[in-house]
Amino acid sequence: MAIWIADHPDDSDWQKMAWHEESALLADAEGRKLDALMQYQQGYQRKASKMRAQALWADLVRDPEGFAEWWKRPEPGTPPVHVIVWAAKDQPLTKLNAPDLSGKTWTMADLKGKRTLINIWATWCGPCREELPSVQKLYEQVKDLKDVQVVTIDVDEDPGLLDAFVKAQHYTFPILLAKSLVDDLAPEMAIPRNWIVNGEGTLKQEGLGFYRDDWPDKVLKLLRGAQ
Repeated sequence: MAIWIADHPDDSDWQKMAWHEESALLADAEGRKLDALMQYQQGYQRKASKMRAQALWADLVRDPEGFAEWWKRPEPGTPPVHVIVWAAKDQPLTKLNAPDLSGKTWTMADLKGKRTLINIWATWCGPCREELPSVQKLYEQVKDLKDVQVVTIDVDEDPGLLDAFVKAQHYTFPILLAKSLVDDLAPEMAIPRNWIVNGEGTLKQEGLGFYRDDWPDKVLKLLRGAQ
């Protein structure tokens, strides 16, 4: 359904909202607060949903003044409010064992000693395609550093789509084929999603959504602060 929504941006708003609403309730019931918050915003926006989203926002974002602007939907023809919401995590990525497009196999050993941004994306995800140039820019900034790195995970069902897409966009950041890892940690597959991993290979912060302004600088600051 997520793929259908991305491929049909102008079709059947009620179907999209119904899917987001049900996804929000499921995520909330399972304790996945970040997923629930983002799904509530895209759902029917009932009074009860708004109250629950506001509580989640207060818990995760701690910026009560920003909720009203984030919650409201834009008028037709106006750009949406882009917000990336970060939530604290504390989860070792012990199941990392995946090849990248060059054939290298990535494991926990590749994360040790470096603060790592892991960007999760797919070719069918419109916001992901908007975000990837910023990911490339940050990768260029840090690729020669010893203590910080940028990698990505593609979650396309058909990895065969990647080669032509990556070459056309001239992306050079590492692309891991680790969909199973993402499925394990983020089963709702809401993307774009960013993980901040500390030098011990532990996921410390998870960000959902995308903002355009100063993305590389803001994310680099989060990376350098990862403990």
